[in-house]
Amino acid sequence: MNTNQCVACKSNINKNASVCHYCQMPQHSKYIEQIANLLKWAGGITALLTLCITVFQVNEIFDNLKNRKIAINQLVQAGNLQRTSKDYQTAWDSYETALKLDPGFHSARKEQIALAQVWLRNIWVVKGEDTFSKLVNKMLPTLYIGAAISEGKESANISAHIGWAYYLKYREGNANKEQVESHFKRSLQTDQNNGYAHAMFAFWKGYNGKPIEELKRHFKKGLLNKNTKDYTRILQLSTYLSKKTDGYEKELFRIVNNMCENKEKILPRYQYEILNIYQRNMYDSKRIKEIIHYLTPKAHLFCISCLTNENKPHKHKRQQYQLVKGIIFEEMGDIEKALNIYQSLQKEIYPHTGRLSKTLNKAIERIKK
Repeated sequence: MNTNQCVACKSNINKNASVCHYCQMPQHSKYIEQIANLLKWAGGITALLTLCITVFQVNEIFDNLKNRKIAINQLVQAGNLQRTSKDYQTAWDSYETALKLDPGFHSARKEQIALAQVWLRNIWVVKGEDTFSKLVNKMLPTLYIGAAISEGKESANISAHIGWAYYLKYREGNANKEQVESHFKRSLQTDQNNGYAHAMFAFWKGYNGKPIEELKRHFKKGLLNKNTKDYTRILQLSTYLSKKTDGYEKELFRIVNNMCENKEKILPRYQYEILNIYQRNMYDSKRIKEIIHYLTPKAHLFCISCLTNENKPHKHKRQQYQLVKGIIFEEMGDIEKALNIYQSLQKEIYPHTGRLSKTLNKAIERIKK
């Protein structure tokens, strides 16, 4: 038989043919091997290129993840610094951006929850530009997440601040009493000694005119916690300055005297408001004596000294405080000191003949009788 099959198309061709006259494929096995080897090399190179591309893409993904993590950490650190500087809105935006890059980033969520609580305790708005409700509505979802993922004391702290958030909304007519009180109660159910809940609940009860004894019980609990003592003092002063009644003012002066004795810091805005109680009543002899009897006369002198120690009052205010001191010494029975204060003050303001001058003249005449 003088024929063979073509190595490619399998047609019968002359066995000595070097090329198939049907498909034109060369018939030498060596040539076929070369083509096969070439195809193998081509396949290997393709596989290698594919592997290199895959490795590059994986490395790029890991680099992106690494850079994203660095960016998130930097945003959280920036937020922490902004919170410390009391730039709460900017801090909030930093944490919010970090959480958009990675919604599950625990550190960013934790810091944002902490920020919401600090911001609520120090919140203020510019009238006409913003509202409490607008700011609070931004924070509430974060606080609810915090309450859901936390336990014990931390959960109680967050619940108390949710209650405070609703109090701020209530002031603007955007919440009801149940929304406020339910969260204070939930906080105290979780942690019966929670300082924030007791201080905030006391303030809320004062806002709604509850008996002073109820307020005092809550404030006392808030003061026992060293972490909430300063904040409790702020709410105490705010509460008892909010109503001009004997009960509230008497409790206010008791607290001020206690703070002065313990060398606790009283913020300037409260110093001004407390001293103003003396000032607005100093020309009403009956009322100023009632105020003096809230404490001992010595305690009042101590309070005035404490409240004016750091911030030296303006000349006019200093003269008014001197008049009050003269009245206090007179009530103590120390007539000589009272007279010295009245006469010294009279010389200082001469030749003015206003209300202060007339009050001094009457006091001096009264003593000399």
